[in-house]
Amino acid sequence: IPGIAKSANKHNRLYMTAEPLSEELVTAIEKGHIFPNQDVKERAKMLVDEHGWDVNDARKIWAFGPEMTGCNLVLDSTQGVQFMNEIKDHVASAFQWATSSGCLCDEPMRGVLWRVLDCTLHTDAIHRGGGQIMPTARRAMFAAQLVSEPRLMEPIYLVDIQVTMDALGGVYSTLTRKRGHVFAEENRPGTPIHQLKAYLPVAESFGFDADLRASTGGQAFPQCVFSHYEVVDSDPLTEGTKAADIILSVRE
Repeated sequence: IPGIAKSANKHNRLYMTAEPLSEELVTAIEKGHIFPNQDVKERAKMLVDEHGWDVNDARKIWAFGPEMTGCNLVLDSTQGVQFMNEIKDHVASAFQWATSSGCLCDEPMRGVLWRVLDCTLHTDAIHRGGGQIMPTARRAMFAAQLVSEPRLMEPIYLVDIQVTMDALGGVYSTLTRKRGHVFAEENRPGTPIHQLKAYLPVAESFGFDADLRASTGGQAFPQCVFSHYEVVDSDPLTEGTKAADIILSVRE
């Protein structure tokens, strides 16, 4: 479903859709394999060969964002629309604005692709300047995002825990209570010490050390390092869900 927005003077309309980028492509952008100043044909070839993009879409990327380098994209999917080159910079500026402070939490976005599907623009250049197009494009992006089942992403810690055999149960129960989970367990040969690797949401990490020591009698020693972002598996637009509660707590 496209998001539609009219300019303040009612002479211009923008139609846009929003969709998620694949995690592989987001990772490639974050690692610098695909970047804004890359040769257009070289980038298009990578997107087509490695990520299954349509060649026309791959050659019509307008901007990366936020801060011109992030892992969100906006591209021109229009056909036969006049004056698109004139509004390109205005839409790209609105895109930087929108991706740096999204509509759910006023926080940066990650892994979103916007397509400009169609435009109705005034023939007189004075009526389609930046003051008219930028706020319109931003509203169209937010509208497209809200009708496309948006999701929150939360940062996840990689937790390295050293613990004795006797206290393993306390580690597992504490992690379960904090929405964490163990994905690797290794016993050091010849010792009673086990080394666990687990993922733990950053939001749940406050007080984790104290809880872990309390439930293991001080026999567990955790170290936390940022690992990745993960989608919060609930609808932020439905009242009472985990994602909706996070949004309300952020807005406070």
